[in-house]
Amino acid sequence: HSTPSRSAPSARLAEQKLPRRLARPAFREVSRAVLTAIDPALEELPFDFIRQGLAKRGADMLKVLPNVHATPARHVLPKELSVLVHDLASHAPTHMLAVYAPSQAPRRTVTLFPVHDVIFAAHCAALPPLPPSNSAAPYNLTLPVVPLPLPHPASLPALSAFLYTQRADQLLAALLPPLPPALARPAPAQYARALAETYTQRALAAHALRVTGAWRNACALGIHDDVFWRVLGAAWEVVLAALAMSVGR
Repeated sequence: HSTPSRSAPSARLAEQKLPRRLARPAFREVSRAVLTAIDPALEELPFDFIRQGLAKRGADMLKVLPNVHATPARHVLPKELSVLVHDLASHAPTHMLAVYAPSQAPRRTVTLFPVHDVIFAAHCAALPPLPPSNSAAPYNLTLPVVPLPLPHPASLPALSAFLYTQRADQLLAALLPPLPPALARPAPAQYARALAETYTQRALAAHALRVTGAWRNACALGIHDDVFWRVLGAAWEVVLAALAMSVGR
């Protein structure tokens, strides 16, 4: 008699020994020098004022990114990449993040991720150095490539979208599975119960990995945004409770 094999997300989750709380990293302010190098007009402005201003423009900046297309060099990561921007918007990206999970394997998967330097510099205290960028010309750009090892590359899009838009509701929706429309704004316990009744243990385990992935990335990047950490904590409470109910059924 053989025991059934555990599904991949559940097995990975079991190996990790889930933390009860997702601890915030020690506070570290973002670099004034990096922000000033990007835009000298930011030199005297308070950090919170800069972030509030970026939040108003962030959604428009984010819309440009799906229209950026790059052809990566095979086998070798270049220092720069030529990209085509199918959008004449004024918010052209400035850099291309080459995101990968730290690994001992001889070959690693690298995901290219166009970004605007000012968004990441305003929110990430542990960002690697950003080479100067000249992204003024439309259509054909040459963007500096910034190698960025992250614990969980797959959860970077949700994290990045929040840095651009500051939309807590969209971050929560990216971290947790969707609920039926009748439960638009449930209390946490109700939310967890609905998830446990709606989704398999495997699906809940996959979302738990997504939440812990976003947490590990935020720690690695030095993100200290209070709203982000509140949403992350709420998502974790819900998914932990849902998993406990699912396992106990």
